[in-house]
Amino acid sequence: MSKARVGLGNVMITLDAREYTLVPTLAAAQGVSRISGGIRGAIDAIIKLDIDVVTRIVQLGLGPKVTKEIGPGLPDLIWQSGLTDSGGELAAKCIEYLTMLSNGGRPIIPEARDDSDDPQIS
Repeated sequence: MSKARVGLGNVMITLDAREYTLVPTLAAAQGVSRISGGIRGAIDAIIKLDIDVVTRIVQLGLGPKVTKEIGPGLPDLIWQSGLTDSGGELAAKCIEYLTMLSNGGRPIIPEARDDSDDPQIS
């Protein structure tokens, strides 16, 4: 199993035309696991567009320092940015981030297949 590399699983989001980075960490994975009955529960909540879960995931991904810098207006900022707008697609980015968390902070990369012996592939 490969080790996580710094920055490899980061997910960029846009809130109010400003870019932020969701960083996959063990603390974030544990926090997500506690709010929705596991990472899968959080994915289900995002699919249902649960703004409270999206807000908490963004807070955990940003980390305490950035969340503190943004301040108590973060939930309003998330709401104003929209969960499914065509510019930021925040809900989809949160699911991407949760996928990274579920894989130890790394992107899930399918194993390379050797199709050279497959007669159906030319």
